[in-house]
Amino acid sequence: MQTVQEEGEPVNRYTPIADSSSAVLGLRLQAEEKLIGFYRIDNGWKLPISLELVAALCQAADKLLQAEQRAADLAEKLRAAGIDPDSP
Repeated sequence: MQTVQEEGEPVNRYTPIADSSSAVLGLRLQAEEKLIGFYRIDNGWKLPISLELVAALCQAADKLLQAEQRAADLAEKLRAAGIDPDSP
């Protein structure tokens, strides 16, 4: 963004990105099919888009549910063996 004077008034204008990177944002932009990929200049990591974040969250939630179910199954086996899994 660049502020220029037009008719004595300051006006904000977008500055074209010529080399596919924005020093202000610290990002490199890359066309990827119909979307733009954003990569950090300092380490090259791609910033996830919202759909990727939702997918990662769903995957983490599934793993958590599986772990909770496994813990419940193991607790039931301990109870069947006469061991209270909730006692200290």
